[in-house]
Formats: sequence, structure tokens, C-alpha cells
Amino acid sequence: MKTKTTVGLLTVIVLAFAFTLPAFAGDEEKTSSGSATVGNAAPTVTNPMLHNVAGTSDLNNTALTVNTEYHVNCTITDSNSLMDILNITWYVFDGSSTTYASSDANATHYTFKYLNSTDTWSEVGPGPSNAHIVTGSCSQPGTKTGTSGTYHLAFKLALTANYTTVTTQWKVNITVYDAAAASGNVQTVMFAVNAYYLLSLTDTTHAWTGLAAGDTNKTLTTPVDGSLDMTVTSNNNFNLQCKGSGDLTSSESNTIPIGNVLIHKDTLASSINMTVTYANCPGNTGLSKSESTATTVTLWLSVPSGTPSGTYTYTLSIQAVAS
Repeated sequence: MKTKTTVGLLTVIVLAFAFTLPAFAGDEEKTSSGSATVGNAAPTVTNPMLHNVAGTSDLNNTALTVNTEYHVNCTITDSNSLMDILNITWYVFDGSSTTYASSDANATHYTFKYLNSTDTWSEVGPGPSNAHIVTGSCSQPGTKTGTSGTYHLAFKLALTANYTTVTTQWKVNITVYDAAAASGNVQTVMFAVNAYYLLSLTDTTHAWTGLAAGDTNKTLTTPVDGSLDMTVTSNNNFNLQCKGSGDLTSSESNTIPIGNVLIHKDTLASSINMTVTYANCPGNTGLSKSESTATTVTLWLSVPSGTPSGTYTYTLSIQAVAS
């Protein structure tokens, strides 16, 4: 009986030990790939403003002067950051005859562009290369990590940019594109253009020589062709006007009346007497605006009988005015 008891106890101990063994590991670890898609947001243009160089005057709805630097500022916003911007284009155009999509021309249309990838500004047209953009005065944000920034175009109109008295005729359209070709644009900047006339006189001196008292309707001997040559650059149709400073007068104070000088473009029969106030020069009226209009003024002089010998002087003034 004693031996049986010992064997039974040993069996219990072995079974207890078996139940304390650790469990074996299951399958290996698994993973799941995840993604989040952010959509593209179209950029926007806001707060366009037209200023003088100093930035002290709001020139929207005013008249600008050709060949003078002006600035257009605007705010560009892109929720995907400014790094998403592809380019910004400024179209400056005469809305009475063109649209922002029209071809470039000195008289009516200009295109300027900022390229984001290289931080460069350029004139697309009409040219010549960058003739109407002041790249040194253009600017963009120093960092592109933000979602909004100010861009600053500096430009000049050509001498022949169309003259207008309507301060809403010329317009500025600003269009921005992002890398996904989404765009935004605004067109609220408007202005007029002042009249401009630049007269270049080839013959800055003229003279009658070899005259005698009693001579009638003598043409100039200097210049030898008898006419004063000039060119006019203008952005508006114009008349050419002439006047004399006073009677032709010698050092001895003798005079030849200013009315003894006749003026016309080239025809004596249609000429008029010169006066001391500006008058249209016949044959030089209703001339068309142009980058270079060439014309002439011809003078004839009659010397009254009894005129003492001597050299008689005066000053001729010539101007271009709106026709």
C-alpha cells in the first residue's frame, strides 16, 4: 500500500509542470499602405493697383504719360503655396480697339510675364526686347512657401501709345496660371494716355541771302532746297503750326514786317502770312499719328522797296498740336 501512494504523487507533479510551459508565437507582423490626396486649388489675383514710381499716388482712372515708368501691384494667392505658381501675365491694352488676347503693338497692346521657376520678368511684346519693361523695378516675394504674396510690374508705354481722354479706355488684365494649368484673372485697372508730340527739326537755322529791296516771294537759300525738314513722333493726329518772334530786325533797328514771310508746306499759291501767334501751316494739317512723320515747311520772303541794307533776324517757332 505504501508503494502505490508514492507513484500517485509523482504523477500529479508531472502534470502540474506540463501546464506551466510557454505558448508558441503565431503568424509574422502584417502592414497596410495608406495615402491622402490633396487637390489642386486655382490661384487668384486680388488688390490690383496702378501707381507712380514712388508708390505714393493711386493712378487708376487717370491719364498716364508715354515713356514714363509706372507700377502695377497685385496679390497672388494659391492654397497649394506660391511654389505652385507657373507664371503671371500682365496684358496692358487699349480696350477701344483690342482685347487682352490681341496681338502686341506699340499703339495698342503690351504683354509682360513673370516666370516663377526662374524668378525672371520679361516683355513678351511688342518689343524690341524688354523696351517697355523696367526689370530692375519689378519684384516678387522673397519666399514661396507661403500661400500669398505681392507681385510688382514696372512698365513704360511707347511714344505712340494711343492718346485718349477716356480714363477707362486703356485696361490692365492680370492672369495667373499654376502648374496644373488652373488660372485666375482680374481686370479692374484702367487709365487714359496723354497726348504726345515730339518734333525733331533737321534744319535748325535758315537764311535768305543775296536779297535786294523790292524782291518778292524769295525762297530760302539755306537750306539749299528752300524748305525746313522735320519729323514728328506722335500718338495723336496733329496739325503743324508756325509763328514768328516779331518783325525781322537789323542791328540798326530797321525792320521787315513779319507778315512779309509766307508759309506753306510746299505751295506758294496756298501760303499764308506769318504772324506772331501760332497758326496752322497749310499743307501740314490733319497729319496722322506715327512713330515718324516726315514733313517740311517752306518760307518765302518779300523785301519792301526802300529797305536799308543789312542783316535782318527773327526766330521761327514750330509746334505740333492736336488736329
